[in-house]
Amino acid sequence: MVLKLLKTPNMVAGYRLEGNGTDWVSTNNGTVTGASTVAGKQGDALDFDGTDDKIDIPNDASLKFGDGSNDRPFSMSFFVNPDDFDASMSVITTFLPSNAGDYRININGTTGKVQFLLNDSSAGKNPFITSDTGLIAEAWSHVVVTYDGTGGGNCLNDPNGQIYINGVKDGSTFSDDGGTYVAMESGPNDIDIANDNGGSFFDGTIDEVIIFKTELNAEDVKRVSLGLHPLVSG
Repeated sequence: MVLKLLKTPNMVAGYRLEGNGTDWVSTNNGTVTGASTVAGKQGDALDFDGTDDKIDIPNDASLKFGDGSNDRPFSMSFFVNPDDFDASMSVITTFLPSNAGDYRININGTTGKVQFLLNDSSAGKNPFITSDTGLIAEAWSHVVVTYDGTGGGNCLNDPNGQIYINGVKDGSTFSDDGGTYVAMESGPNDIDIANDNGGSFFDGTIDEVIIFKTELNAEDVKRVSLGLHPLVSG
């Protein structure tokens, strides 16, 4: 039996990736380029070639979580099955090649560790956390990143920002990028899945991407990893 989450009030977008980029939560539909439909973790999924396959989602305020002065909480959930770790691979991002953007979740090309990064374009700062545990190539992993919207220099320092792997909170290392982060700025950038606005293409399969406008707690994360509905609302 394939479990399918239903919409809850704290979701702002959801992509089952069953051959398309349709947003089943709202209307933030994405355009798929090149990816092929394969068996996924829950139903079908999209497989990306690591060269030019991607999904582009038009910019929308509901998918941005800062106003230049203050951040808002959010969480992102997805299943990934990387083919290898030959290069850094982006999963979800609003970044441009100029490094301007709001957030980025990628997998380190050497270690397979998950990296969750925020960007304050005005300050030129990119604080990030890196998971202690690396993902496994050619195996499914469920990943959730959470952020409480605290902003400031310790924005992603635990417990403000957290990474969960397969339903369990992982340890993480925080880097403040050597300066003072204030907040994301909700720039005009589109949201991309499986690439970093023209680079860092993902090589492997992605399934069940969900964006939440709240910080999921540990119980919510565990339930989502099992295909159950989160209990929070907002």
